Amino acid sequence: MGVHKEPQIEDYWNTSIQSGPLHTVAFHMSLRRFEQLRRFLHISNAEDDIRQGRDCVGKWWYKLEPLVSSLQSSFMRFYTPSSKVSIDKLIVRCFGRSIHTYKMPNKPIQQGYKLFGIADHRYLYAFLWSSKAKGLQDVLLRPKLINTGCLVRSLALTLPRRRITIYMDNYFTSVPLFEELQACKFGAVRTTRPHAEFHLE
Repeated sequence: MGVHKEPQIEDYWNTSIQSGPLHTVAFHMSLRRFEQLRRFLHISNAEDDIRQGRDCVGKWWYKLEPLVSSLQSSFMRFYTPSSKVSIDKLIVRCFGRSIHTYKMPNKPIQQGYKLFGIADHRYLYAFLWSSKAKGLQDVLLRPKLINTGCLVRSLALTLPRRRITIYMDNYFTSVPLFEELQACKFGAVRTTRPHAEFHLE
């Protein structure tokens, strides 16, 4: 629709070659479904929102607000995690042009937006944004922790209670992080390689 402009929206669902060009959108979505989505979905102009004094400073994902915040609060309100959760990277598939997407050719999803999430039995409980251009979403920094450690700590503190064991891979783990999680009364388990040394005193 952005490439080929038609005078009427209905023209994109034209099925007769005599009436005009045939568009592929009809193979993926019905006209009725499109109208339902367009009725309830509005993407605002971030520059206009800045001029009107709305809170979008530092949020490169601002056009998805308040939908994203509403979803995340619902995730946390309607689910109570078990005693074992995991923290890992998540990729939201996107092949469009964006300075915020990552390309990872060796992964199942080779390009998209990166999130860091805490999950339990395939249920995403909380997440933080990451951008190739803007970096990690702002988190509370701790003196002994690097950014990934601060990220893990921030996600862990969203959990409704302590005494939960957090599983993660060695991308996140470090001795200072495990000490910090222990001080916050969380257990921690990491993946490791054979003969790797990792000691907590």
